[in-house]
Amino acid sequence: MQHLLVRNLVAARRLFANTLVLTHATPPIRARRQRHVKRKRLSLARASTKSKPSDAWPPKPAKEIQPKLLTTHLDGHIPYSQETLDLFKASPKFCQQQEREFRVFAADGNEKRLRFKPMQATQRAFLHALAEDFGLDSESQDPEPHRHVSVFKTPRFVSAPMKTLSQCLKIQAAPVAASNETSSSARALVANADPYNAFLLTEPRFGLTIDELHSDLSPEFSSASFGNFDISFLPSGDIVIKPLPAHFMSNQKLEADLGNMKISVSKKVSALGFAKETMLCAIDGSLNVLRREDESASGAGGWSQVAKGAGRKIAPVRSDVGVKSSFTVLGTKAAKKVKKESNEEAVDDWEREVEGAVLLVPGAVAQLYNTVIETAYGGVQGVAAFNSSPAGNISNWQDITVWRGIPFAASTSGSNRFRPPQNLTAWNNTLHASTFGGVCPQDFTLSSSLYYSEDCLNLNIWSAGNDTSAKLPVMLWSYPAESTAAQPLFDGAGMASKGFVFVNYNYRTGSLGWLATEELSREMVVGYGTNSSGNWGMLDQFAALKWVHANIASFGGDPDHITIMGQSAGSAATQHMLNSPLTSGLIVNAIIESGVRDPHDPQASSLAEGYHNLSVALTTGATYMSSLSASSIAGLRALPFEDLIVSFRGNFSFGAVLDYYAMPATYMTTLLSGLGNDVPILTGNTRDESGASFTENTTVSAYNASLISQYGSYFAAQFLALYPAANNSEADTSFNAHYRDTSRVGTWNWARYWKEGGKRSDVFTYLWDHAPPGQGQGAYHESEISYVLNNLYGTDLPWEAEDYVIAEKMSSYWANFARTGNPNLGGSYPGGNLSYFPSWRESSNTTMELGDGFWGGMPIAKPAQIALIDNFFGTQVPI
Repeated sequence: MQHLLVRNLVAARRLFANTLVLTHATPPIRARRQRHVKRKRLSLARASTKSKPSDAWPPKPAKEIQPKLLTTHLDGHIPYSQETLDLFKASPKFCQQQEREFRVFAADGNEKRLRFKPMQATQRAFLHALAEDFGLDSESQDPEPHRHVSVFKTPRFVSAPMKTLSQCLKIQAAPVAASNETSSSARALVANADPYNAFLLTEPRFGLTIDELHSDLSPEFSSASFGNFDISFLPSGDIVIKPLPAHFMSNQKLEADLGNMKISVSKKVSALGFAKETMLCAIDGSLNVLRREDESASGAGGWSQVAKGAGRKIAPVRSDVGVKSSFTVLGTKAAKKVKKESNEEAVDDWEREVEGAVLLVPGAVAQLYNTVIETAYGGVQGVAAFNSSPAGNISNWQDITVWRGIPFAASTSGSNRFRPPQNLTAWNNTLHASTFGGVCPQDFTLSSSLYYSEDCLNLNIWSAGNDTSAKLPVMLWSYPAESTAAQPLFDGAGMASKGFVFVNYNYRTGSLGWLATEELSREMVVGYGTNSSGNWGMLDQFAALKWVHANIASFGGDPDHITIMGQSAGSAATQHMLNSPLTSGLIVNAIIESGVRDPHDPQASSLAEGYHNLSVALTTGATYMSSLSASSIAGLRALPFEDLIVSFRGNFSFGAVLDYYAMPATYMTTLLSGLGNDVPILTGNTRDESGASFTENTTVSAYNASLISQYGSYFAAQFLALYPAANNSEADTSFNAHYRDTSRVGTWNWARYWKEGGKRSDVFTYLWDHAPPGQGQGAYHESEISYVLNNLYGTDLPWEAEDYVIAEKMSSYWANFARTGNPNLGGSYPGGNLSYFPSWRESSNTTMELGDGFWGGMPIAKPAQIALIDNFFGTQVPI
């Protein structure tokens, strides 16, 4: 965003050269411009009415622009059509993301074409309308469902509009008062404006540094309810100080607390001579000053002040430009040289000097969404993860970049269907990774913004790093069944805010992910030297991990510090990566949620970690082909993918295949033989899953029948003795208690087998028991995800203050573990010390209670119950 705004600033200076006050002691531009140099196009503010192409080019020089046009632009002028504004109001989050893409594209002189991913017709309509407002040409290409929009720069394009769409909507909704408006109407406007969320220091002392401000103002902020604060220099020369609350705080509370501490901050600033005045202000994520105490209207100051060209002084261009600029002291601890890319168009020295000086004004480090990241296959550019502050524990939300829909393998359609993921073909243009990619076909309804496609092997990356060389630890998330990487539940910004690069990805499921046939086995022998078939989805998972290992350093991640993690079916994916020789040495930690159980537990084969022997998978594949009247794999590859979808737990049971290639052995053999990666493990289950239920509706007869069905008459009698049911209430309690005990004992046993196999790394087990608000399923399957990923903002539940506290603790345990291999170490929790999280010990028979208690180790069950469960497991064949 900063480089875009700097470019807009430069364009604004050229446009308003006769209205902005620049202390430049050299001849006018025209007099100094070299005659043999092609003039750069001047930036014009576009009028609200559509101009004919013949009128749009060539533009008039800045000094010939009529004052009336300038005045209109600077005041209440709205440079967008009503159609664009109406479409924006219908879908503001989507439209803000696209507007940001347009502005990045507009600011880059080397980019001539911008291609968007396929999207719905109404979304394409917005892109066309916005392109018209920017002075760009646009075209919809390709048939549905692959229809997409491409945007092109033409001679009528000059620059992006100075005002954002959201600013124009505010102007439209509450017109800015003219100079002769009554003070009462101005006060009414302010009353409905954005709450104050920062301090504004006007006319700061020349040479003032961020370090100096931070050091001297820290006592004032630490004595209030803020753990820290950010400092940013605006292009106007003013300074914004943004507090970072140590915990969730409403906008109204934030405004009140800032008001209470204003006097002390103002006195300190004045006493030290830092600035002329200290006042409260409201800023947005792009450092636009929306409101300030000494004004009645929004839109003053900040980056938007550059477009207004009045009220605030622009940092002057010194007469000695070309000498090392003293503006460099406005940087952070070490002044960094600004490396400018060479410009294809020759320009005169004055323009170069102005741009060089302006680039040094802002003191903050540029976020990664201002940078084109080079991968092994081409360049990608991300976007800001948030347009405004999310609810919760994310104080550094403005720093977080997201890259959506980056392909990590080729399309799986056509000849690539039922094959291992194939290598990508490199792309030439920058991939603007602002929207999620295609979703691997499944049998459930997607949200309106997503679409099914076999070109679905793509991933999403979140990072709060400001430097591609940051080497932050990496988290790779695998989603559960009937899910996609684009779901808000799996949004990674919350964990990125804790100093990680967070990645999630799509992989094939159903028949497209797990079909095994004799013909496919023969293909694998020829192409890969193994008769494996059926683990296409598992190989997708491995390919995502390998792509991350090869490319994540360019996104500020550490390729040698990857923690794999997932829930339910995603926990099975995590186990496959943990155990397979194809991923040896690529991971440092593994988090397995609602995953591992004693391989003797019958539920293990029916839940996410279940698998099929190759012979069973081949028989299922043959039956499936027959049901589709397909006699060959070529016939299956010719069918539309819609014909191949098989629902989860539907007529055909597709899943991982024991092929002795991707999956090298049974779980039990893998554990006891010491196969796989020897890395620390964090694993557990939730209270109300795996048979347990939060609802109280089990009868005595239903309970007895369930025990006999699951354990047989002999063990059912023993379970009934230890988990009695004299009435329906007791039946319900005992029904849930024996399932919860079995789950905890099974996880504890898995850790024991892990150690017996010779692994030296620690295992940490837990039970999650907190029920999210606003639902009646208790601590249900998946209920911990929003808390561990620190993204309560992604789920529409009536969160309470307690939930934000729990989320901070849970995500801090997970962050500590991903950083150090130990949930107790790492310093991720800002609220002091977390309760001690014990690792597995054979003598302890305890697990960590997480959620309602955080009380440390709790017994997995009573000794008699543990013995009964182990006795029953001992009679079962392990998987």
